[in-house]
Amino acid sequence: MKRRSLVVLFASLLAAVFMLVVYLAFCPAPALAEADRSNGSPQLVEAEANAFDYLGTDVAADPFSAVTADGGTASDKVQELVTKMTEASESLVKQITVTKGDYTVADFDDAIGLVVSNPEHYWMEPNFSYGYYDSDGDKESDPNESLAYINLSYLAAGADELTTLRQKFEAKVNEALSWVDDDTMSQFQVVQALHDYLVRNCEYNHAAASSGSSSSSSSSTKYSASFLAYGALVDGSAVCQGYTLAYKLLLSRLGVSSVCVSSTAMNHMWNLVKMNDDGGDLVKMGDEDGGGWYHVDVTWDDKGGTAEPSHTYFLRSDSEWRDSLGHYEWDAAYETPTTDYANRTYATYNGPTKSGSGATSATGYAHSRAATQNGVTFKVEWNDPVAGQDTTFHVTQTGGSSVAKARMDVPTYYDSDGSGAESVCDPSRNNWGTYYTLGDEGYDFTFSFTASGRYYMLFYFMDADNKVYYLRTNFFITIDDADHPAVSTIVANAVEQAKAATDGSEYEMALWLHDWELKQLDYDYSLNYCSAESGLTRGKGTCESFQRIYQKLLTKARLENARMEGNGHTWNAVRIGGKWYQVDVNWDDDNGANSKSYGFDATHLYFCLTDELMAVAHSDHTATYQASGYGCRSTDLSNNYFVRNGQAAEWAKAYASTIQTHLDKKETSFSVDTTNAYNPPSICGIQHPIIVYALNQMTWAASDGAKASTFKASSNVTTISNYSWTAVLDFKVAYGKVDLSGANISAISDQAWTGSEVKPAFTVTLNGGVLAEGSDYEVSYKDNVNFGTATVTVTGVGNYTGSASGTFKITKADSGSDQPAAGKVTMHRLYNKYTGEHFYTADASEKDGLVNVGWTYEGVGWTAPSSSATPVYRLYNSYVPGGDHHYTTSKKERDACVAVGWIDEGVGWYSDDAKGTPLYRQYNPYATTGTHNYTTSMAENDHLVSLGWRAEGISWYGVK
Repeated sequence: MKRRSLVVLFASLLAAVFMLVVYLAFCPAPALAEADRSNGSPQLVEAEANAFDYLGTDVAADPFSAVTADGGTASDKVQELVTKMTEASESLVKQITVTKGDYTVADFDDAIGLVVSNPEHYWMEPNFSYGYYDSDGDKESDPNESLAYINLSYLAAGADELTTLRQKFEAKVNEALSWVDDDTMSQFQVVQALHDYLVRNCEYNHAAASSGSSSSSSSSTKYSASFLAYGALVDGSAVCQGYTLAYKLLLSRLGVSSVCVSSTAMNHMWNLVKMNDDGGDLVKMGDEDGGGWYHVDVTWDDKGGTAEPSHTYFLRSDSEWRDSLGHYEWDAAYETPTTDYANRTYATYNGPTKSGSGATSATGYAHSRAATQNGVTFKVEWNDPVAGQDTTFHVTQTGGSSVAKARMDVPTYYDSDGSGAESVCDPSRNNWGTYYTLGDEGYDFTFSFTASGRYYMLFYFMDADNKVYYLRTNFFITIDDADHPAVSTIVANAVEQAKAATDGSEYEMALWLHDWELKQLDYDYSLNYCSAESGLTRGKGTCESFQRIYQKLLTKARLENARMEGNGHTWNAVRIGGKWYQVDVNWDDDNGANSKSYGFDATHLYFCLTDELMAVAHSDHTATYQASGYGCRSTDLSNNYFVRNGQAAEWAKAYASTIQTHLDKKETSFSVDTTNAYNPPSICGIQHPIIVYALNQMTWAASDGAKASTFKASSNVTTISNYSWTAVLDFKVAYGKVDLSGANISAISDQAWTGSEVKPAFTVTLNGGVLAEGSDYEVSYKDNVNFGTATVTVTGVGNYTGSASGTFKITKADSGSDQPAAGKVTMHRLYNKYTGEHFYTADASEKDGLVNVGWTYEGVGWTAPSSSATPVYRLYNSYVPGGDHHYTTSKKERDACVAVGWIDEGVGWYSDDAKGTPLYRQYNPYATTGTHNYTTSMAENDHLVSLGWRAEGISWYGVK
């Protein structure tokens, strides 16, 4: 199946079908030949979304469930997307980005079906869009094309608004449930009372129906709540989808099974409700025997205004629904009995029915619930519970045999904020599956209710002699005690404390909540308690408790997290600074008690680990994180507890001197014994890699200055037996070249001028060692012919790189004179045909170097005195193309050139004070380089002037 789209599609699941809504302006139920007056559910009737496969999702016990209407299970990929969308909604995240290839458009279609059929998502607006990768370029999405992102929107704009929204919603849910007395009412009465509550308290929203609730319409967002349970219950205004979801939610809160049914042809939605054979006691979802599924259309039973609720569309069979009541082409996996529900005696419900007195009856108990089969009646009796104290549930039987027996199932806790349900205890532990003989006196079961909220209670009965094998009764216990707050209240308070006590960063929040949780509970070695309820209100729990509590804390703090499992154990993953980390609060709790034996405080050993390190403790995790599609890959230790607090660096320093000994020997591979190898592999196998991380962050070098260009430390823990293992640190090192910039060149005494290059002897040392010329460095000189300051430079070769420089002076031969010994210097003239510059130098080496790179040697320009009272200054301009030199005897001109950026290269030669041979200077105003020329030839001077050069007179003199 394909959908029209852009290359990256914003495909509204609400648009196409619902913009075609037929708006009917009257309130009564339509004639049987007419279509629904409402537009139905945008999410659920979009045919191409494939959502209808999952419209019957049973979410009463777990709002994250992915059990389909026909009892099947959605794929792992679909369940992952459902979880992502559900968790995103808790933090009001508006876009979920997924990795290319992880999920398909078909996965998204199926996931949306699960999400929209879950009435507990009552703050998630019915406006979904998504992006995908158009693999075939046809701009139409295919089921197998890769999903890119999902866009979500909400009724609430922020966390505070969501809290208020939830409070309003739960208040209305409680108001609706107050119309039901589950102590005295049959299932039929409960189902009718909730049906009538919605009819009396909700009006059909015609404006929302006509809007179509399309995501492309500004008016649609205005009416989003009308397509949700929120609109029906809080706003009292909804279309058929809002009625249907609200009815499903109310029934689920009492343990009655129902699913959503839709008809694209009718553009309409209603419910199927699972009823017992006789409409007697309520049953928990999934536990029904007999009975059947029946159609209920609350929307069409609402005549509008103050009209009494109709029951025309209440508990009807398929045949009646289709043949007489105008419904057709619906999509549901359940079949109904062949006739309507028979045991129907309607009562009038228009307000609360619970007495609330809690008075003890004549039998000694305030409440009771009974179930009968084959002439045997079992009864459960109890008084109003006192939070924190044991409540007795007295179970008796009449008409049964001596083998009649009963058992109490594990209570299920429903948080008062409507966030979900959990079994307080592990049903496989603590004799929860054991039946107890009732005899004549009955049997007393006890349970302590420790948190505000609702507890679902379920009792099973057997009497083999009377062929009673699977009889049940159930009911809810509500606790509302400020001294025993709900789990959600405890969690919210803890998160507020964390915000006040930290800087609010993700790391500090995750750490504070981790430490706070450690103070709340101890491990339950009886393995009975396994819930957040038990951990936070009873102070005990298994790994399940630790994991669930931390998950709730992180979610409330808006930290992305995930559940991890392996080796019969569970822990958490949390994203901090955009990176995933593994956290096991349970094992950190155990480590706190054993810290003394470990030699360090191991309370945080399992806080922010990589997948590989968590797999040291929980070996099954290796297969988990190596599997394709794993979404919490943890590879970083920068936020590990011991790295962040500096302890890892301190541990690393303990090995520094031993490691340095090996580096000084230039060893490339070596091992170092650890100092705490006595700790078991589950401890040292984690601590040592953390130390290794710190070692690998440090800078290392050999004593000769050679840096470790590659330094890789690794932990090697080898298990020999349960009681024997070895632990060492292995190292692989590659060394870089030594930098000579810090080398020392020994002092060079003043050298006598000779007229030739002066190359004195000296010594080069580095890090206490003497280096050798040729194998360790090469030597070059500058300004080492004429008197003045000369420079010697050593440049690294072999194992050395970089350079170092020193200076020495060239002085006169006769210490009684202010000038060098008399003599003459040959001045060489060169020409650069690329720049037009003439260049003059007394240095034969410099002349030869320039000739080698393309300059033209024009012979001897003149002969200069080796010294005089009139030096000629040489300057260089690096800013013009190719560079340019200038020569002058004027200090003023020299200083002016330097002031505008020329480089003073010192004295180039000297002018003859006897004024033997004049050097004429010419200037070319049209050139940028080679702007001056100097010559002893008057003919050359005159020729250049004839070409436009300017004669600037005599610059200096050479000797005759």
